Amino acid sequence: MVAVLSFSAGFLLSQYGPDFKSTKDKNGQLNKKAGLPSSPLFKSQTAIVQGTIIKVDQSNLVVSDNKNQTDSFPIYSNVVIYKSDPTSPRITPATGKEKIVTNEQAAIVLELIDGKYQVISITYPPKAPSSTQSSTSSATNKNI
Repeated sequence: MVAVLSFSAGFLLSQYGPDFKSTKDKNGQLNKKAGLPSSPLFKSQTAIVQGTIIKVDQSNLVVSDNKNQTDSFPIYSNVVIYKSDPTSPRITPATGKEKIVTNEQAAIVLELIDGKYQVISITYPPKAPSSTQSSTSSATNKNI
């Protein structure tokens, strides 16, 4: 459930969230005076990245977005991986860096821990049925 909410939140923010481009100056550099809102009530800060995980090593994850921009992020020791199970309608959580899959789309949640953003969870969206499955079911339906 958390995975679906994280993935949904990331998608909604990317589509309808605030436009942070306004914090850049005319040369495209970040305006350091812009800053993000802060409050003594904030317990954590999170960021969501959507893209393809292209590389994983012992401590870092490299992600590429749909504009071929890449960045590397440290992986939290207790990272949680959410992946759909083809035999179940549920998304099952697992822990451990060895569960990270490369070359697949994912929503990556980072949290500010000890002054730097670290990957705390990765959600792989469910895969669409393959075309052979849908053509087989279409053929079956035509025979009815």
